[in-house]
Amino acid sequence: MIAYAAMLLVIYWLTRSIFSVGFEWGRLGRLLTVLIAVSVAGELALPTSGAAGFLLRGLAWCTIVPLLAASGFFSTAERARIAALVRRIGERRRGAA
Repeated sequence: MIAYAAMLLVIYWLTRSIFSVGFEWGRLGRLLTVLIAVSVAGELALPTSGAAGFLLRGLAWCTIVPLLAASGFFSTAERARIAALVRRIGERRRGAA
């Protein structure tokens, strides 16, 4: 994890020296918090081998998007686009049936 933090700092320094980028630090912090929490919880609480470990870690991975949504990561416009996409998928499924 230290390597990822170092890489983030180097990328930040390089982008600032080449061109100005308005990072959304609040969103990046939420993303980092959720990813670290799921990673650490999975590492400490879930088995590291076997089918159960594979399935449980896959389920942990699936919790990332709901946790991001609960943290307020997605903007109003993004939530509207996601809802529209889900509706379109539902319409296509009903049309195919």
